[in-house]
Amino acid sequence: MKVYKDHYIRARVTEHEYNHIKLKAQNMGLPLSAYIRNISMNYPVKSVADQNALNALLSTRADLGRVGSLLKMALSQKTPLGDRSTVEVEQLLHDIEDKAQKLLLISEQLL
Repeated sequence: MKVYKDHYIRARVTEHEYNHIKLKAQNMGLPLSAYIRNISMNYPVKSVADQNALNALLSTRADLGRVGSLLKMALSQKTPLGDRSTVEVEQLLHDIEDKAQKLLLISEQLL
């Protein structure tokens, strides 16, 4: 049995309040009416943005682990840098720093 949503609730808000509520709904990946309904009914609101940020965080963490493994392998060879040149090892270190910065930015999005 289909439930029809045919009643309207109207509330007057300031432009600032409207923009704030609209932004929160967008951040949750919901239409404005669904966001307000879920909040009003005390339903849990699952954020699409948080889920995307978490997936990006996990992917970046995996990338950082791979880069770290490559660096460990390069440094554990009999020669100080193995078969890799100083430039390649410096590039690995730079990649690790970039990934660490990316992790920080993504983590801030979750807060």
